[in-house]
Amino acid sequence: MPVRPTDFDLIPRIQRVFADGPPNGWLLGWDENRGFVELKRVAYPWLVENCTSFDYAFCNWFDIACRIDSDSNEYILGVFTSFIADYYQLFWTRLDRGRKRAEVVPEVVEMSGVHAAVVEWLHRRGFSSVPPEFDGRIVPGVELELSEPDEVTVDKCLFRDH
Repeated sequence: MPVRPTDFDLIPRIQRVFADGPPNGWLLGWDENRGFVELKRVAYPWLVENCTSFDYAFCNWFDIACRIDSDSNEYILGVFTSFIADYYQLFWTRLDRGRKRAEVVPEVVEMSGVHAAVVEWLHRRGFSSVPPEFDGRIVPGVELELSEPDEVTVDKCLFRDH
């Protein structure tokens, strides 16, 4: 498991890890089920799906499907945990009637118990959220397969190149 760098070391660490091109989780033997069983317990009674694929991605990706209060919509909490450094990213979406992901949900949904439980679990495991100063920050000298050089950001290097 990678050591969480200080925020000061994050860009140089990413540059070192990607020096020979994007790491391939399949070839490196990354555990596509890392944390899955624990997360299912944390998110109970909601359904947790493992969406992890290392095709253009550098993280575990789990989706938690749930309903909030009396709302009849189904919401998905996406949970990304990076293999590059000990950071996580969470995002909420709503499923539309065609079962396709719709807009990002307002913050009111983030107040649900499952969100807080997942954040607590991630912190116990040593993961931190990406500091706001790295939002959209370009990582010079790193090449990804899908992104143009001026679109290679910290988030894409930690989680997924798309």
